[in-house]
Formats: sequence, structure tokens, C-alpha cells
Amino acid sequence: MKKFKLSDNWECEYHYLRALHYKRLFDFEKAKDEAKATGKAIFVDFTGFDWCRWCTKISEEILSTDEFKKFAKDNLIMLYLDFPQTKELPSGMQPYNQKLASQYGIQGFPTILILDKNGKELARLGYERAGAGKFISDIKKVIQ
Repeated sequence: MKKFKLSDNWECEYHYLRALHYKRLFDFEKAKDEAKATGKAIFVDFTGFDWCRWCTKISEEILSTDEFKKFAKDNLIMLYLDFPQTKELPSGMQPYNQKLASQYGIQGFPTILILDKNGKELARLGYERAGAGKFISDIKKVIQ
């Protein structure tokens, strides 16, 4: 299992992720292990957090809402894969994230994948102005 240590330049983003009140992983294999152990689906957030306007909007308008946080905590294993432009990822993380982006054919950001416990794609989502309720409804359709 690949482990990554967040460096000092990730401190601000780390605190933002902690403020979301649900656990986010950075390791795909660990996410699959947790999904198998819990029966939850995997929510993969392919993002360019430091440069992508739509990535910021989906985080602010959907992922950080109380409604989504509760749903995520109860139903999803959250995997966060960042592709920054203004900061450096911890050693080994960039090729790891890029390999997963290639494997799933990611063409733009944000791209949200809903995967089963084995990593099979169930749905592909992006930013919509419809809000958290619609976003959750779309996810429920494929995980229940």
C-alpha cells in the first residue's frame, strides 16, 4: 500500500479538508479496502483545487454542505486526488494520481467518479448548479 506524507505546503488544504467533517483518503488501494470492509461506494474527487474554479465551486456549494457531509459519512468512502498547478505534491503522489486519471480516462476537472468496492465505475459526475440535494440524488441512484 502506497502511503504519502502531506508536506507543509499542504497545511491550508489539509485544514480545509478536515473542516469538511468527513474522512478523505489519498490512497486508492486503502479506499478499496475500506469499501470492501464497510460495503460503501467509493467517491473519487479528481480535482485541481488550487487553480480550478469549478473544483472550488463544487467544494463550496456541494461537498461542504451539512446535507452532503452527512450523506458522505454514512454512504461513501471519500478519495481525494489533486492535480495542483501552484504547489508540489508530496513525493510519489503526482505519478500515482496521474496513473489513476489515465486508468479512468479523466479529461477535465472536477470529475467525480462513483466506484464499487472493486474500483468499477458506477457513475461519472461533475459540477452542476443544482445543489447538494440533486447531487446526492444522482449518487443514490447508482449505489442503492
